[in-house]
Formats: sequence, structure tokens, C-alpha cells
Amino acid sequence: MVRVYLMEDDLLTISSREAGIIVMIKAAQLHMYHIPDFKEIMQKALGQRPARVIIDLERVQYLDSSAMGAFFQLHKDVVAYGGRMVLVHVNQTIRMVFKLTKSDQYFILADSVAEAEAL
Repeated sequence: MVRVYLMEDDLLTISSREAGIIVMIKAAQLHMYHIPDFKEIMQKALGQRPARVIIDLERVQYLDSSAMGAFFQLHKDVVAYGGRMVLVHVNQTIRMVFKLTKSDQYFILADSVAEAEAL
């Protein structure tokens, strides 16, 4: 397992592995104030076209609609170049939002990074 840190700040950490990149979101609440920085950082990370983009939401307790929109756009961008995006460690509250909005049919959800890497 190769882990190289590509980026780290107060919002997130991006590390590289053989399977792709892992994005650990550090904010407990991912909302509209974070989204411009999140989008900019992720566009740079997608420049390398990682096969898998694993978004780790273990620390995230709340997502607003702008965060959901950013995830949809990120997913679209990853799929466009043939990659796969997986959300891991999604808590029950956020899973319920995904279910109510039928987003759970759009996103791939996994319980762990290891499971996401195997997909």
C-alpha cells in the first residue's frame, strides 16, 4: 500500500494509493462556505485522473444542498474520464438524506476504505 499525501489543510486531506485517491473530509459540517475551496482542490486532484476517488465522510455529520451538488458534479467529472467515485463512512443521518433524495441510487456507498478500494 503506497500512501503519498498530495494535499492537507483544515478542510481535507488527500492521499494517494494504488487504487486512486482518498479524500478525508475533516469538517463536521460540509456547507456552502466550504464548497468553493472543495471544488477547486478536487478539480486539481482530478487532473491526474485517479481510477478511484474515495470520499471519506467519517467526520462529517451534516451536508447542505451545496455540498450535495458538489458531490454530484464531482461524480459526473470522475465518471466522464472513466473513474469511479465511492463515498465511505456515511453516517445514518446522511444516509437517510441520500435515501430520501434517491441519491443512494446514484452514489456508490461503502462501509470502509478497504471495501471501496475493492470495488
